[in-house]
Amino acid sequence: MVRPSLTSLSTGSGCGCKIAPLELEQILDRISPKVKTQVLLDHQHADDAAIIRWEGEQAVIMTNDFFTPIVDDPLAFGKIAATNAINDVYAMGGKPIAALSILGWPIEVLGTESANAVLQGANAVCNALGVALVGGHSIESKEPFFGLSVTGSVSADHVLRNKGMQEGDCLYLTKPIGSGMMSSALKRGKLDNPNIELLIDWLTTPNRLGEGLGQYSFVHAMTDVTGFGLLGHSLEMCSDELGVSISFEQLPLINADLIKSLSGGFIVPNNTMRNLKAFHERSTKLSALQLHVVCDPQTSGGLLIAVDADEKLAFEALAKEQVISVHQIGTVKRIKEGEKPFELI
Repeated sequence: MVRPSLTSLSTGSGCGCKIAPLELEQILDRISPKVKTQVLLDHQHADDAAIIRWEGEQAVIMTNDFFTPIVDDPLAFGKIAATNAINDVYAMGGKPIAALSILGWPIEVLGTESANAVLQGANAVCNALGVALVGGHSIESKEPFFGLSVTGSVSADHVLRNKGMQEGDCLYLTKPIGSGMMSSALKRGKLDNPNIELLIDWLTTPNRLGEGLGQYSFVHAMTDVTGFGLLGHSLEMCSDELGVSISFEQLPLINADLIKSLSGGFIVPNNTMRNLKAFHERSTKLSALQLHVVCDPQTSGGLLIAVDADEKLAFEALAKEQVISVHQIGTVKRIKEGEKPFELI
């Protein structure tokens, strides 16, 4: 029996299948938990995970993330989904400890072997990162999806939030952009094998640099860039007083020539335009290529980190010790009257 490809069964790809920002706001409207005795952060803070105080200064990180296939290889899909979910713990400055799997699978269409391969991929990532995959839940679904619910730990004093930037901070990005556009090309059969392998390599690269970064006073804020694109997640870091100024020329791309070609052919995810619709009023004007890049929904994207400018060399040295590339893409600015919080130069 010839099985269909994974991506042919998904209406979206990876984090590109997220509900659009405006609709998500409506869904979450008036949802406020009354029991908050030990809750340090919940969904109302728009951070990457919830934080619950446990004992003394110790806190527990709770998050879950799942999505539809972004590649056709089930083993690679499991690795990507697991890496993406675990990255939410790293984005809070925490250490991932354990995970539960979340699986929806069309058994009659894809069979059980491919679902087993997805779990093997996830288990391999968990083992490599010291995370115990202890169980999960599965359902039959017409559209396949997979992800993890992850528990981590962090000192309550060392939690890194997406808020906390200071004027003059340097902005760093730890991964190149373009996974949304490249996954759209893959879905349309327009991505060759070398670029598929390149995409998978980046999507399965964990953001381990984030673990423990909260102990360094020169790191002021952090998030990861996923479904809302660089534009949306940058704006989550902004405040009424502070915005970001980002150099388009300094933005790292997975494959710059390919990304420009895909942009010219309008091979972009649907959520690219949804992101633009949600955030364009808070951004300076963007060219077609610029909006395709900064609104591109990323899967397992890099960390976006605000670092004290006086300590940038110390931060870069720290990243170098861990053999992690970091790219300075801009700075934090004070917003003057009439200015947009997201400025692309």
